[in-house]
Amino acid sequence: MRPATPSVGWDIECEGAAVQAGNLMTHDVVTVGSGTSAKYAAAVMAEHGFAALPVVEDGGVVIGIVVEADVLRDRLPQDLRLYLLRGPVAEEPPALLVRG
Repeated sequence: MRPATPSVGWDIECEGAAVQAGNLMTHDVVTVGSGTSAKYAAAVMAEHGFAALPVVEDGGVVIGIVVEADVLRDRLPQDLRLYLLRGPVAEEPPALLVRG
């Protein structure tokens, strides 16, 4: 149940026509629910060799995606040197950033 991955790069062509994502996608999709623990999601990704998993609600509708960085973020020690390089943190994000 591994996703099909291109072996040549992004501009794959098949008989003169560009290959569509539907030709490469995985049909037996492994998903997690929004209530799934990060630990379990990480275990599922490791078991299947995935870098990301779709997150679905009860009806099977995709509501998001969880990636390796999401589940590792709280597990890795923070490097305090990054805070020294960044300087003071603003109270409010800049107006161009979207929260959510």
